[in-house]
Amino acid sequence: ASARAYAKGLVACARIGGPSILQALEASPQERSTLMDHYRKQEAANRATETRRRGWVQTVAIPGLARTKFFAGCSEAFLQDIALTLSEAQRGAGETLAVIGKETTAMLVILSGTVE
Repeated sequence: ASARAYAKGLVACARIGGPSILQALEASPQERSTLMDHYRKQEAANRATETRRRGWVQTVAIPGLARTKFFAGCSEAFLQDIALTLSEAQRGAGETLAVIGKETTAMLVILSGTVE
């Protein structure tokens, strides 16, 4: 999984190591069930997100890549390797997707919809 700061503003975060949590739980064992409830809920949400992502890769990303001239004829295994690294983004009507002449380090592939 990844965590990224948004383009606007700073992000302040605290990294909590496992030993710190264990030490705090030893001092306050009554908090264990609360933390475990939160953990289980987050774990279920993460599984649901992963399931949706895998479905998107199989039903949208791989077929979309295969339809492009650039990736036409490539094996499904290769396309899956590419698809697993994709960052999915949706844009509304009138939003700029890319600027001609602006240097980039990525390729933009339109998987659905139309652009001009």
